Amino acid sequence: MELPLYSGTWITCGAYAFLHGAELDGKLLLPIENSAGASFGMASMQDAWEYTRLLTPAFDFHDGIDAAAPLWGVALEHSVWDSFEAFLDTCGEEPGNYLVGPVNMAGLRYLPLAGQYRYADHYIALCRRDKWTLVDSEGIPGLHVLPDELCELLTGRGIPESGGKLHIRRVRRVGEVASCLERAIFTIEKAASNFRRTEQRGDGPRAFLHCVAAIAHSAPVLWREPLRYDLDYTIQRRVMMLRLLESISGDAHFQVDTRLSELIGQQIKVLIQAKALLRGEAYGRLEDSLRQVSELEETLTRQWEVWISYDRDQRICV
Repeated sequence: MELPLYSGTWITCGAYAFLHGAELDGKLLLPIENSAGASFGMASMQDAWEYTRLLTPAFDFHDGIDAAAPLWGVALEHSVWDSFEAFLDTCGEEPGNYLVGPVNMAGLRYLPLAGQYRYADHYIALCRRDKWTLVDSEGIPGLHVLPDELCELLTGRGIPESGGKLHIRRVRRVGEVASCLERAIFTIEKAASNFRRTEQRGDGPRAFLHCVAAIAHSAPVLWREPLRYDLDYTIQRRVMMLRLLESISGDAHFQVDTRLSELIGQQIKVLIQAKALLRGEAYGRLEDSLRQVSELEETLTRQWEVWISYDRDQRICV
């Protein structure tokens, strides 16, 4: 099977904002996103948030980037606010670079179609020199904005990932980027931890079954479009897993069983089939496909640490 390509920055807005805030090489986009752990572990909020989180990462970029930042030579000063106005009142307009998010994407009215992004979480980078400049993965390489405009644009309300608060991280470069071996080991272990934690809390493989239960007892008009997006998103996350495995392929420090990439490839294949069944309104077969993905996710969860091995004492990149 020819696997789909990774399709840009639409699911890596957090890494994009972090990368620009830290002024890192653009080639690091996918490794940064994977290091935060959002690609590993699934959840389902079922009918909550108007079915927009039927299939969603168990741990958002927001949950993992503080721990991952030192890999990239960065220290993040994480603060939580009720609003951007409250941030300005307390911190003023000190020069610096900031990672802001998750924010409610529907409020970002500089985006032409912002209104359609109801309940969508997003991340942006801010740079303060003589004025505020905003960078957004949605094709905004540098937009000059006034403080009053930022107060209107940026909110954490109305999305589940933020807890209703505005999260602002000041970005400081404090060292060199870690070796590629260190970064790979950190990400592999982060993935293993996320897989275990999601299963322990009743998500992971069961997230797909929760999704089946939600759509089986609801009118398709309520969940058809949100699920289409979630399937695309889930496919892209699995492509990112494959990119991680490709990055360590041929490295003598790692032994990766070929069954791991084959399993992820099979998940992608079934998810693509699920998209076709959704489009064709074959909902019974769609539910069967999601059950099959659940079984594959269970194997992935159990075998991740078995099918990847390495010398934990090595810390030098070849």
